[in-house]
Amino acid sequence: MLVGADRFGGSEYGFLASALGFPFTYMLSIAHLIFSGTLDRFPTLKFGFFEAGAGWLPYLLNRLDIYHAAETPSVAQSKAAALQSKPSQYVHQLHMTIHTAEPYLGDVVRMVPDHRFMLGSDFHHRDPNGLWPSAIPDLMAMPGLSGADKQRILETNPREFLGL
Repeated sequence: MLVGADRFGGSEYGFLASALGFPFTYMLSIAHLIFSGTLDRFPTLKFGFFEAGAGWLPYLLNRLDIYHAAETPSVAQSKAAALQSKPSQYVHQLHMTIHTAEPYLGDVVRMVPDHRFMLGSDFHHRDPNGLWPSAIPDLMAMPGLSGADKQRILETNPREFLGL
């Protein structure tokens, strides 16, 4: 169940269940995967997060790192102290699709250098989350991304995620 689906589903704001539900649900899921120690216990396990874009990821990683580094003792600190790395260093286990409708994507790629971003197209239907049929041409024309960034998003990261 997506975060917010119970509030927005079936209402005139039903679209918000998807628009906000995916990124908020993924933020909660990623925080739990990190602080529960799951990513430490299974360092080669990969997780895929799709249909939420990637613009929210730098915020999440920064926010979790702040709590990890905090000096005030708390329950969160005891969980954070048990981690083998700071939260942002687990990003290599998180594969997620980007949207070519994210004009700040070049900045996000620079802010998350160890990213595992892949192109999300929602092939073969069109909706606000699916950018088919123009996803690849849009990515190729996107400013702020190098040829190496585009290659990584289109080929390197998907191959790694799928074990190809």
